[in-house]
Amino acid sequence: MKKLAAKVLCGLFAITATAGFSMVAEAAHGDKVNIAAPFKATVLVDGLGSPWEVLWGPDNSLWVTERQAKSISKVDPKKGKHKVLYTFNNAVAAPPHQGVLGLALDPQFLKGNNYVYTAYTYEVNGEKHARIVRMTYDPKTETLRDETAILDNLPASVDHNSGRLRFGPDGKLYYTIR
Repeated sequence: MKKLAAKVLCGLFAITATAGFSMVAEAAHGDKVNIAAPFKATVLVDGLGSPWEVLWGPDNSLWVTERQAKSISKVDPKKGKHKVLYTFNNAVAAPPHQGVLGLALDPQFLKGNNYVYTAYTYEVNGEKHARIVRMTYDPKTETLRDETAILDNLPASVDHNSGRLRFGPDGKLYYTIR
């Protein structure tokens, strides 16, 4: 199990890291921030099921895909509270790089479109595939529902599936694939 570390600077920046990966500082608008040493990290939560993607949400929460746990979670950076929002029963989460991977929040998230997008690997008759799905977030119950495949049967493998999702300046959803 990996640990998730984060620190909030001036309310506008988040610094996140997972064990075995380098530190990244990113402003709320995606600008990179230079970090001068020394740096002090605070462990917010541990026991996550191999975190893959960590996003700073407009609700001031960290949104996390847990690759091996096959889930999407939220972490309150002030209290360290970890809440699983959804678990994908159809995902295959075998090592080293399979399971629930990329994550993107709709550009209008919590402003009209409460859509959350993720990519995960699955298996049919021994063959690996990837799927991109859209889900709806309910802020009152803090749950995700209505898993809808928007792109399916993508090629996948047992290693390095990539699977990152990002919205571009054109408003389109982009997916990295190996």
